[in-house]
Amino acid sequence: MNAMTEPRTIRRDDYTFADASSYRRMAQARQAEMIAKGIVTVSRAVKRAFAGLRDLVTERMARAKAYDQLMSLDDRMLKDIGINRGDVPMIVEGVMPYGRYRGPANENLGLPANANRPRTAA
Repeated sequence: MNAMTEPRTIRRDDYTFADASSYRRMAQARQAEMIAKGIVTVSRAVKRAFAGLRDLVTERMARAKAYDQLMSLDDRMLKDIGINRGDVPMIVEGVMPYGRYRGPANENLGLPANANRPRTAA
């Protein structure tokens, strides 16, 4: 506090109106300071709440996009990447255990047409 708002030391018998007004100014300055601190605290809390809400909405939109993209694949393509249509919601929500062995991605595929096979005698 500066010298203008700080009250001077007074004796009990010489209390004047000027002393009362300096105490009033000090109280008003302290009140304004506390209100400003409260406003800053509340604004930070609101900012954190909106940031959390923004993050939640962004994550939900990303999951919805991933779900739509996976569901747009046909069953053969899903099987090629090692999942089936029923696994899509669990994968998108992140509850699918990773590394679960499910066998080859596509059992219907034979050898490629250009596979080198040993010749057999006719």
